[in-house]
Amino acid sequence: MARSAKLITFADLYFSLVAALVQTVRLCRSQRLTWLLVEAITFLAYHLSRRKRRASEALLLKVFGRDLDPPRLGQIVRSSFRQFWLDIFLIPGTATWQKQARPAAIEGLEPLRRALESGKGAILWETSYFGRRLLPKCILNREGFAITQVHARYHTGGFGRGTATRFRRRFLQPFFENCEKPYVKQIVYLDGPESLAFSKGLAELLKSNEILCISAEGRQGRKFVPVPFLGQTVNFPTGVLSLAKLTGAPIFPLLCVAEKGHQIRVIIEQPIRIDRSEERERGLRTAATRYVSLLESYVKSYPEQYRNWHGLARLQQSTGHEHGGAPSRPQP
Repeated sequence: MARSAKLITFADLYFSLVAALVQTVRLCRSQRLTWLLVEAITFLAYHLSRRKRRASEALLLKVFGRDLDPPRLGQIVRSSFRQFWLDIFLIPGTATWQKQARPAAIEGLEPLRRALESGKGAILWETSYFGRRLLPKCILNREGFAITQVHARYHTGGFGRGTATRFRRRFLQPFFENCEKPYVKQIVYLDGPESLAFSKGLAELLKSNEILCISAEGRQGRKFVPVPFLGQTVNFPTGVLSLAKLTGAPIFPLLCVAEKGHQIRVIIEQPIRIDRSEERERGLRTAATRYVSLLESYVKSYPEQYRNWHGLARLQQSTGHEHGGAPSRPQP
């Protein structure tokens, strides 16, 4: 990290409070306390974040139109705020997490196993904005899959990256990673804009038949392609697709949704194919469009479990039209 990095920011104090609450939940192992915290923080975030709430409502009305009546609209927005905090507090090791993880339904294990038999490794393409992020990796670990998690160098759990302060690097990042480390084989980092597509280290891991888990919405990268998503056009990074094309490793979209009654469903979708006969950029755009179309179908089916409605809406407002860059990290 650069020597000129700040020691601490106001955001770090906020993250520290969240970390303290998470640690409290882990130590007391109370399901009731977990749900009370999630509901209390959701209530505060929803009522104090008027701008985010209004932005979410505007985009939802644009996507669903007259199909959304006011009660349903409000329910979706509140639930999207709740989804963010569920992923933060229902971390591995808590009693509530253990209750949810045990009865989980898993779809797509056999295609993943068959892919590993080919010896080229596999890429799990997770989403940072929809459903649960930590839970599916914990469940897959229980099924015997050793996963290598790929993160940006200076990440902070599910929160925005912001300024990479020394305090965040030394205290906050290790805390959030320690919630994840027991359930992944290792964590590797991306250091620069070219790391994802051309990293020799990641290619070597795939050559060793490892499973890599990478966020599909990562903002690191040198090349992006425009793709339609929820009525807008977003710039989608092509690094993972380039890595898969280079190594021959299949890309499996990884999703995790909560059905009625909090029944957890982990879905490993069929691999995203990259047509090698197409011109390179066109092939990458076609594959990216397939993934984004798949994600959009899930978001429309479970809109209350998508936690970046406000981020997409702000993206449109900041550009003044329906075209923008990769969505920002949600921070309800």
